[in-house]
Amino acid sequence: PEDLYEADECQKKSTMVKDAAWILGRLDVSDLNKGIKEINQEQQMPSWSAFNSLVTDEDLTQKIIGFLPVLPYPVTEYAVVYTALKNFQDILSQLDQSHLPITCDEGVYHITRAIIMNNPTEFSNLVLCLGSFHLIKVVMGAIGKYIDGSRPEIILAESKAFGKNVVRSVLDGTHYTRSLKQLMLLSDCFERLQWAEFFRIKGVREYMNELSLIQLMKSSVAEKNREESRAHLEAFMSTSSRLIDDFNAFRSERCEVSETFAFWDRFVKMVSILRDLVRANREGTWDLHLQSVQAVLPLFAGCDRINYLRWGSVYLEDMRKLAQDTPSVFENFKAGKFVVKRTEGQFTAVGADMCLEQTINRSQKSAGGIIGSTKRKQFVAQWEIIHHEMLAVVNLQCTVSGVVTPSRELLVNHEFNLPATRSSEALIKDLIGYIKEHDNPVTSSAQKSKDDPQTLHNIISQEVMPQEIRDDLLKFDVTCTTLYETFRSERFVTKQRSICDTIHRKNLKTFKSKMAEKQTRQTKAKESKKQLAETQKIFDIARVREYDIQELLTYDLIDTSYLFDAEGLMVKPNKL
Repeated sequence: PEDLYEADECQKKSTMVKDAAWILGRLDVSDLNKGIKEINQEQQMPSWSAFNSLVTDEDLTQKIIGFLPVLPYPVTEYAVVYTALKNFQDILSQLDQSHLPITCDEGVYHITRAIIMNNPTEFSNLVLCLGSFHLIKVVMGAIGKYIDGSRPEIILAESKAFGKNVVRSVLDGTHYTRSLKQLMLLSDCFERLQWAEFFRIKGVREYMNELSLIQLMKSSVAEKNREESRAHLEAFMSTSSRLIDDFNAFRSERCEVSETFAFWDRFVKMVSILRDLVRANREGTWDLHLQSVQAVLPLFAGCDRINYLRWGSVYLEDMRKLAQDTPSVFENFKAGKFVVKRTEGQFTAVGADMCLEQTINRSQKSAGGIIGSTKRKQFVAQWEIIHHEMLAVVNLQCTVSGVVTPSRELLVNHEFNLPATRSSEALIKDLIGYIKEHDNPVTSSAQKSKDDPQTLHNIISQEVMPQEIRDDLLKFDVTCTTLYETFRSERFVTKQRSICDTIHRKNLKTFKSKMAEKQTRQTKAKESKKQLAETQKIFDIARVREYDIQELLTYDLIDTSYLFDAEGLMVKPNKL
C-alpha cells in the first residue's frame, strides 16, 4: 500500500552492499586464479561488528547516563505508569526543551500508549518510543521459530558453537548475545556457501575488478587503516552493481529449482533485516531504523508475535507523523539522538532500553547490588531508594578523574583482534564442514531444474516434509505480507476493526510441526517411569528363574533408547 513507510532505496542498497563486501572479505580470495573457497585458513577479516566499527562514518556524541529514583511498585500497573509519566513531565519542566522522548518495552508501551490515548492533551509533550533492544529479541525469536525443527541445534552443538542445553534459549531469542551470535554464524555459513557456488558457476574473470578491491580492502582492514578501508569499500560500492545483480539473479534461479535452497535463502534474508536493526542502533540512523521496523512487521504477523505486531504498528504510525507533530524531536532523531552511546569508539551506540539493561539493571547484579539479598525486603527497599544517588556519585568520580574521555578516532571494536577472528573462523569451518557432510542445500540443487525441483527436506535427517508444511514454508513471504497488509488495512486504513480487537494466531506449519508430539512432558515422564518399572520387573523375574542375563540383554527390553531421540538421531550428553 502507498501509505506504508517508504524505505530509502539508496540507503537500503548501501547497507546490502556493505554486508556483501564483508562476506566477500571473509572468503578466501587470496588467489583468484585458483577460485574462491568458503574457508580462509589465514582469516584476517574480523566479525561483522568489528568490521563496521572500522568503516562506519557515524559521529555520535558519547553520553553520561543519569539515574532517577525507583518507584517500588510493579511497572505493569496503570497507576504506577501514570505516576511515572507525571514525573517525566516534572523533569521536562527543568530542561530547556519542549518535548521528552520515553522508551520502553512492549509490556509497558501498551499501557503507556493507552494512557496517552485517553489523555492526549495532558501528555502531548511526551513522545513514546518502542525499545529496539526488546524488539530485536522478538525478531530473533521469530527467526528461531522459522528454522526450529530444521535441526539448527544439532549443527550448532556438533560444531561446538554452543552446548546442547543453551541452544533452546538461543532459538527463542531470550538470550540476546548468544542468539545474535548464533544467527550471525549460521547466516555467515550459508552466505559463504552461496557466494562460493556462485563463483564456481559464473567464474571470477568477469568480476576481477570488484574482487581486487575486496583484496585491497582486506589488507587495509587487517592493518586497521580506517581511511584506506573506507576508500576501498566506497570504490567497491560504486562498481559492484553488476556483481550484486548477478548474484541476486543466481539466488532467484536456485530458489526456483530447490525448495530447500529457498528455505535457507529466506533465513539469510531474515538475518539481513536483523543486521539492519542492529546497524540502525549502532550508527544512529533513524531512517534505517524505521525501514527495519516496517520490514519485521510482516514477520511478526506470520510468526504469531501478536503483541509486537499490534503495538509495533502503532509505534510506526506515530513515528511516521513525528516530523509534523514534533519537528524538534524528529530533527534530533535524524541526528542520531534516539540511541545512547556510552563507550568510546564507533559503532557502539545502543537502544535506550538496552542502555537501561547495561546500567541500572546491571548494577542490581554487580557488587553493591541486591543479589544475595533479594529476600530481605528492607535491604531491597533501601537499595532502591538510594542507588540512583550512589550511581550519580560514581558518574561524577569518573568525570573528575578523567575515566570517561571523548571518543577517539582510532578506537575499534573489542572483537578486532586476530585470536577472536581465528576462533570465529574455526567455528565457521566446523559448521560448514558439518553441513557439507550431510547435505549442502546450495550445491545439491545444481543438477535440478524448474520441471524437476528439489523437494523441501531436512538437511540433517534427510526427511522430506509433507505438502502442508511445504506450502506454508515456501509461501512464507507471501503469507506474512498478506496477513500484515490485511491487519493494517482493517485497523489503520479503513478502521473497520479496533486496534485492540483480538488477533488470531495463524500457527503456520514449520519443520517443528513434523516433530510435534501429542503427549505432554508430564505424560512422557510417566510413560518413561512405567517402562523402567517394567524393565526392572523383567530383570527380577530373570534372576528368580536363573535366566542368563547376558542373553536377556540381547533383546530390546524397552521401546525407547537414551542414545537416540524421537527422530532417530544420536543425542548429545548433558555436560557437567
